[in-house]
Amino acid sequence: MYGVDSRHLLRGEFRTQDTMPQLFVLLMFFELCYKQYGHRRRSDMETQALRVMVVDDNPVVADRLVGLLSEDTRVTVCDRVESGLLAFARIAADRPDAVLMDLEMPGIGGLAAIRRIKALVGPPAIIVVTLHDTEEMRRESAAAGADAFVPKSRVARDLLPTLNALFPQQPSHGEAAA
Repeated sequence: MYGVDSRHLLRGEFRTQDTMPQLFVLLMFFELCYKQYGHRRRSDMETQALRVMVVDDNPVVADRLVGLLSEDTRVTVCDRVESGLLAFARIAADRPDAVLMDLEMPGIGGLAAIRRIKALVGPPAIIVVTLHDTEEMRRESAAAGADAFVPKSRVARDLLPTLNALFPQQPSHGEAAA
C-alpha cells in the first residue's frame, strides 16, 4: 500500500514514495507494531501497576491529572502527550492500560484519536476528561468508543473511582493493606 511493505516497516526499513508524508509512515509503523505485539494481557495487570497515558494540550491540566493519579499507588503515568495524533503514535510503545483524553486539542481532536486508538487490536480503556460536560459530548464520546466520561469540573472527585470501576480486579492502595 502506498509503496510501503509491512515487512520493511517491522524491520525498521522505511521505504516511501516521494508523495507520502513521513508522519504517515511512522503512524503505520506504530500501528503494525501494536498489532504484532498487542496490548498487555489482563493477567499481567494483576501484578503490575495500572499504566495511564495523559493526553491534554494544557500543561496545567496535565500536571493536575498526573498529581491526582499519583495519589493511588497502583497507578503509574507511563506518558504525557499534547495531542491526539501523538497519543495514537505512542500507544504501541507505551502500551497503557488506560488513556485520559481531552477532546479539544490542536491537530486531530480527541474524538478522532479515540476512534483511531479503538480500531487497534486490544486497545486501552479511554476516559474522556473535558470541560464540555454536555449530553451531546457524552454521546459523541461514547459513539467514538470512549469507555468513560469525567468532566474536568469533577475530576478530583470522580477520576480515581472511574479507574477503579474500569479495572475492578486491581486492588486500590487501601485494599492492598487489608
